[in-house]
Amino acid sequence: MHPIITFNPFLLAAFIFGAILLWRYRYISKPGPWRQYAEQLGDRSLTILSALLLLSILLTPIFEIYYIGYSCRVSQRYENENIFLARRMIALLSIHRIPAWLDFASLLNQIRDQTLNAWEQDADFSIIHPDHQQSLRNMPMLYGGGTIGPLLDASKANPNAPGLALSIDHLIKKLEDGGFKVRFLPERQLIQCYGRTVGSGSPHVDLWLWSAVAHGHSSSSLPAPSPTLWSPDSPPMLWTKSIDFKFNPRSWQTTFPLAPAKWLGADVALPNEPHVIARGEYGNTYMQILVFRADCFHNLFQLRWMY
Repeated sequence: MHPIITFNPFLLAAFIFGAILLWRYRYISKPGPWRQYAEQLGDRSLTILSALLLLSILLTPIFEIYYIGYSCRVSQRYENENIFLARRMIALLSIHRIPAWLDFASLLNQIRDQTLNAWEQDADFSIIHPDHQQSLRNMPMLYGGGTIGPLLDASKANPNAPGLALSIDHLIKKLEDGGFKVRFLPERQLIQCYGRTVGSGSPHVDLWLWSAVAHGHSSSSLPAPSPTLWSPDSPPMLWTKSIDFKFNPRSWQTTFPLAPAKWLGADVALPNEPHVIARGEYGNTYMQILVFRADCFHNLFQLRWMY
């Protein structure tokens, strides 16, 4: 586990500010090459550094209490709205018959028989990028190995009816018509769907976009859809531009065909090999319920605990 997510950031900040002040105190009156640099830290800089040191010292125990005593939890209102938005997304995806699966922490929640973690910022779903659906029309994606070819044809015949999204813009319109406020982040291939207000401190659903790529794909740019149809005999890899995922790219069989499941009292889909994906993202301890200080940092400063 990367130490940055298990370390108290304010303790680290206090150490850094304290070290700078001690260094300045030591070298300000000592002849040598470092004295000229120490003298550049004037009274105003010392006042700011001292205030930051004091603030870091004060926040260190507060942060630890939030972490140890409250598990970095968000407010009950925030959690309830997250669950409401997740259920709305499940219903919307079902109405349009968009093949979507639980991912990230939401996948963990389902296979652990949980709702949402007390500290959870959002719910996570993944879908195929609309631009890549055509090349995958004959691939076994749906329950029992069904294909999306007929669904694509129906959507093309009547784009305004409930059905698959034919482009990113088409998908965003469906989400907005379904009551979401939408923010598209192309650099992460992520669509964030909010309820009342858009912002990093508000409940939301993350919709991650995956592309079909050839084996050995190494580019960091979004790949163009295959001009030919992928074959079940030679399936593509699944790749997303986002660096949030560790298990990326993924082999076709880890995700498809999707498997039916229940979560939050609704019918959802899991990837074909949910435990393989969860282990790839979180390591061998993925079934343990763990909270990290990184979650506390986000929730504390984005005021999710008092939402």
